[in-house]
Amino acid sequence: MFVLVLAIAIIGLVEGICYVPVADTTPREILDQFQMIGPEYCKMNALGVPRVESVRYNAETLMCTYLGDAVIGSCGETYERYAKQTTCPQGSPTANHAADTWCFMNAKMSPDVTNRFFGPVCPNSPLDGEATARVYVNTSFIEHMLSVILSNGQYAVYDNNANGAIVWDEESTSWVYVFQIGREVYVREPIYSATCAYYPVEGSNDCGCPEMVLDPGTEDYEGAITPTEGDSGACPSDYTGQFTQVGSGAIHKCDRCSNYKYTCINGLWIIAYYSGGEIIDTFAISSGTCYPARTASA
Repeated sequence: MFVLVLAIAIIGLVEGICYVPVADTTPREILDQFQMIGPEYCKMNALGVPRVESVRYNAETLMCTYLGDAVIGSCGETYERYAKQTTCPQGSPTANHAADTWCFMNAKMSPDVTNRFFGPVCPNSPLDGEATARVYVNTSFIEHMLSVILSNGQYAVYDNNANGAIVWDEESTSWVYVFQIGREVYVREPIYSATCAYYPVEGSNDCGCPEMVLDPGTEDYEGAITPTEGDSGACPSDYTGQFTQVGSGAIHKCDRCSNYKYTCINGLWIIAYYSGGEIIDTFAISSGTCYPARTASA
């Protein structure tokens, strides 16, 4: 499931952004040129660059060209460019996704299983004969995540929580990632592109995670330890687990934690709860404690 990085509630939306193919004969200022491995990378890298009005990509030379304002004259022949727009057609939210950060070098993209309009965004049941469901993080059972590109070209990663969804917003004419519990909206972020991604068992998730800290208020519990990675569960047997979800601050507990898997995915600590091979829930945590069950009644 996707790694959800929750923030404060967002009241308004910024404009969305997209590229629309345009046939043109008007010359334009060339702002920059360099080689890139595909048109999706060319478009993504230009999202947050000032003055770039459109881009061109040559598949033969792998040349990406940033174009600015029109200049006087005529090209004679028609050429195609991709123009930035803030009024966008609905299209597909998985189109033009590019994964060029080092954290995604060993990840597999899964746009074909990325859900729209309802959550979870990634599947929570086993695929392709796998024994258990993938843990999607917006990138081992097999770990899956939700990888998104924001309107400014920056990456974000969300957990595959059942309360998260990708929806179309008519006002901003943009796909929007929404994480909402009841009436409380924790994330409402316009996105340029999104896809499920996962790390195969034989792959390597090299991003690393910050050191986990004990849950607030549990630091003095006798025998308290942070969760442990592995297939036997997030906590030792006969231990109680307590975890604080990123952003929302929700407290999750497990009395027997063998069905809770704790793992580092793409720089985030994730808890995934399994039942019968299917994932019931998955969420990123900021702190977590495992303590002997007797301590809970002390």
